Amino acid sequence: MDQNNILQETVRPSETIGINGTDNKRQPFITANTVDASIEDIKCNHIIPVFTKDNETLISHTDFIESAAEILADIYHEEHILQPQIRLSHPVKGRIPEAKDKPAAHLQQWEKTIYYERMMFVIEIPSIQDNIDGNNLSLTFGGVKSFSQDNLYSRSLCDQHFKVFIGFQNKVCTNLCVWTDGYMGDLKVKNLN
Repeated sequence: MDQNNILQETVRPSETIGINGTDNKRQPFITANTVDASIEDIKCNHIIPVFTKDNETLISHTDFIESAAEILADIYHEEHILQPQIRLSHPVKGRIPEAKDKPAAHLQQWEKTIYYERMMFVIEIPSIQDNIDGNNLSLTFGGVKSFSQDNLYSRSLCDQHFKVFIGFQNKVCTNLCVWTDGYMGDLKVKNLN
């Protein structure tokens, strides 16, 4: 199968802050089978999966994004860095125990739980640009995460899997395929440190 058929969309941040402080809307970097999210929304409204053997939490999507953004800000401290654009897919729906016998149509919003199995994000650095095939492109850093790649039925000492990439031309898809003209790496970590 041709790699270009697998990789769906070129990474483009959805929102930037213009020089005069106005919001400029851009297309999402991926739209197929994904929803837009903010760090605040994920923190407030999404549960965090746990390892079933010891009930310890996995590294959450927001922990991954915030850690990556901190490292990026440290490395590129003199550059203009935009806020992350986040896309989610593969929702895992649930409900609180008190609503276990209710029909789904009668559930109140506060009785529903959700988290998304897959998450993709990009952070654009518009102050670092390159001209590729007549297009000015900004350096873009990003990451993808799927809880399905982690062994949730084990203990928290197991590795958790992440992909990161940085480049001027990047493509990602909801199947966690990544193509970049720069660096792409698979990370296996046990904790945020």
